[in-house]
Amino acid sequence: MEQKFSFDDFSEMGVTLDLEDGSVMECDVVLVFQENDKNYIALTPTEQSEQGEEAEIYFYRLTGASMNELGIDNIEDNEEYQDVAERFEEIMDEQEFSDIFEDE
Repeated sequence: MEQKFSFDDFSEMGVTLDLEDGSVMECDVVLVFQENDKNYIALTPTEQSEQGEEAEIYFYRLTGASMNELGIDNIEDNEEYQDVAERFEEIMDEQEFSDIFEDE
C-alpha cells in the first residue's frame, strides 16, 4: 500500500475535534500508525497534556490519500477499536524499550 503522506508530518500537529454537544476540544497528536492496512491517529486533549495529568487517548481512523484530503472518522466497530488500542500499546511499549537501550 503506497503511503501518500509521512507519519512524521503529524509530530507537531494539533487537531480540533467537534464534539456531539457542539463544543470543541483541542488535541495533540500522540501517534499516527497503521493497523490492518488502515491509518489511525491517537490523540490526547491538549489541556491534559499541559497540566501534566495522565492523559486520555482517543483513537480515530484517518481518511484521505494526502495531507490536503486528510480527515478523521470515528471507529464504530468494537473489535476494530480493540485491535487499534492493542497496536497502539505495542508501539508505545516498543518505543519505551528502544529508549532504554538508547540511553545506555
